[in-house]
Amino acid sequence: FVIGALIDGITGKDDMTLGDGMLLACVLGAISFTSSWCIATTLFNSRQLGLQVRTATMMAVFEKALRLTNAARMESAMGNVTNLMAIDAEKLFLATQFLHFLWHGPCAFALSLVALLFEVGPSAIAGFGLLAMLIPTQRYLSKRIGRARRLMSKVTDGRVHLMSEILQGIRCLKL
Repeated sequence: FVIGALIDGITGKDDMTLGDGMLLACVLGAISFTSSWCIATTLFNSRQLGLQVRTATMMAVFEKALRLTNAARMESAMGNVTNLMAIDAEKLFLATQFLHFLWHGPCAFALSLVALLFEVGPSAIAGFGLLAMLIPTQRYLSKRIGRARRLMSKVTDGRVHLMSEILQGIRCLKL
């Protein structure tokens, strides 16, 4: 709205003095600064919380792995424990970092739609309709990426298990 008023004043659609233009430019700068500061603060705090969650998860899995009996150790592969500590803890870190987008996304969508309806008119609905039609495509692609990551995780488990066996074989030979 501020940019629209500033453009209207520059193009001559609105009778604006130099002081009004300077005030609008300062308001635009203040809005931009405040927005950047709020976003940076939110991301910093959520990143800090995510690091604490990841560290706590890795520590809990590591402590549990240390208390496993020999029979339980033979049953679960070392690659599985490594994946729990690294990959799953990283997923929790990312989830904590971006969890607030679950409420922020729909609010931003609605506010953007209302602002565009005021500025552009009913033609803004066509653009948002196109965005809404892309949601199923994004869901389909996300599912495919999730399947690929699960397969990659299994391959990683196998690789870590194989390397662990190789290293234990080398230790046996050395003894």
